[in-house]
Amino acid sequence: MGMRSQQTRRILSLQDKKYHRHFGPLVDHPTATQVRRFDERAWRRHFKFTFVRNPYARMASLYFYLTRKSDPPRMEFQEFLCRLKDGDDLFKKWSHLVSTWSIYTIDDQIAVDFVGRYENLDADFASLCEHLNIPGQSLKQTKVGPRYNYCELYDENTRLLVGQLCGSEIEHFGYRFDGPLSD
Repeated sequence: MGMRSQQTRRILSLQDKKYHRHFGPLVDHPTATQVRRFDERAWRRHFKFTFVRNPYARMASLYFYLTRKSDPPRMEFQEFLCRLKDGDDLFKKWSHLVSTWSIYTIDDQIAVDFVGRYENLDADFASLCEHLNIPGQSLKQTKVGPRYNYCELYDENTRLLVGQLCGSEIEHFGYRFDGPLSD
C-alpha cells in the first residue's frame, strides 16, 4: 500500500471515529436531516448540492462494488438486492443506500440547492462550478470498475424490486429501466 493510500485511510478512519455518533456507520453518506441537525447554522448559510444516478444503474454498481471481493461465484444479483434491502449482516452498513432519496431530501422535499445527474456529470459539474464561480475545473476519473451493461443483470423481479425500493427517486427524476428484459 502506497504512502498516500495509507494517509488517506488514516484520515478516513479519524473521520469515521469523530462523526460516527452523529451520522452512523457511513459518515460520508449522511442524510440531509442528519447534516442539518448537526449544524443548523451551517446548513442555512452554505450552498448544498448532490448528484443523483439512475437507481437501476446505481444498484448494479453497488452490487459490483460490494461483492468484488467475494469468492467466485459472485452471489446472484437478486440475492444481493434482497440481502441489502433486509439489512443482512454482510451489507448492514450499506442498507441505507438502497434509496438515496433521504440524502438530499427532508420531509420528502428536495432540500439541496443544486441536483446534478450522473448521466450528465461533466455538463452538470461545469454548471455547478460556474454557479460557484470556480473556473475551469474538470473531473478526474479515480475509480474504475468493471465495464458492464446494467440491464443484463436484471430480470422482471429485480427490476420491480428496485422500482419499489427507489420509487421516489425514479418518479421525481423520471428515471426508467433502459433496456430489454431478458432472463
